[in-house]
Amino acid sequence: MQKTEGYIIINHRKYKERGTMTTVYKLKSKHTKEVLEDFIRFDNKVRHPLTKMHLTVLGIGFLVLGYLLRAKTAGMIACFVAGGIMLGIMLFSYKIAFVKLSSQDQDYIDQNEITYLFGQAELRIENPAWGENVHVKYGEISMLYEDKKNFYICRNNEELYLLPHADFVEGAVDGFRRFLEDKTKKIWVNT
Repeated sequence: MQKTEGYIIINHRKYKERGTMTTVYKLKSKHTKEVLEDFIRFDNKVRHPLTKMHLTVLGIGFLVLGYLLRAKTAGMIACFVAGGIMLGIMLFSYKIAFVKLSSQDQDYIDQNEITYLFGQAELRIENPAWGENVHVKYGEISMLYEDKKNFYICRNNEELYLLPHADFVEGAVDGFRRFLEDKTKKIWVNT
């Protein structure tokens, strides 16, 4: 990365350098085990609310079908196995999701500290491992969610930023709610 005359050169592309930002709210966070578990819980509750019910109904349906096919051993065994697998996936879905997510999330593996800076015009996310900062205009924020321990900020219905209440180092949690509502023109959804 080079700097020339108010521009930054990254991979032979020229970007206008952003000026300094006055920070109103600041968080320093890491992807801990608790954060990943909260993310999985949120994702299951908001994006996949009926998955456990569907797996349960299918699993029980296969077990009942296996019982009804008890005279035909191959069909009975296949139905019992399919039903058992579906109920097993339903029962252990959090653990399966955690193992998968924790093995793929480099910020969790390396325990990188991520800094979220909220200014008047944008949110800036700093993570030295990423190589450059992420700048998010408030107009890009599509949804605001909150539970007892965290804020969840959805960007363009694709990216999700999980911000634990306990990780604020500048600014108060109550004021943050109003601040983001004013900046995004969105209301908080409690999960």
